[in-house]
Amino acid sequence: MPAVTEQTAFDFLVPFTKELLRPDEVAEILRYDRDTVYALAENGKLEVHQGDAFRSHVRITRRSVIARLAETARYQPAEFLQTLFTLSRRLTPDQRAELIKLLSA
Repeated sequence: MPAVTEQTAFDFLVPFTKELLRPDEVAEILRYDRDTVYALAENGKLEVHQGDAFRSHVRITRRSVIARLAETARYQPAEFLQTLFTLSRRLTPDQRAELIKLLSA
């Protein structure tokens, strides 16, 4: 995946500009321990790109970390809806269709 090139409202919270992050990087961003990060990934709360062995080659998408930050935020940045729109542009067509279905329910 290419490096992130556009500024988003949560960039100050996610200093890494690469699209796939190691669990230790995610733990640093979310201020969780690595086991919690793995548990979130295993339960589908973080989007995972993985190799053969789950814990040794797992990478977590930057967009899911930003979405997790937005979900748990106790503040409303002025660009919140724009941030959601920017994140949605990075979804696959199937993910977009599922999101539209969820929004329409």
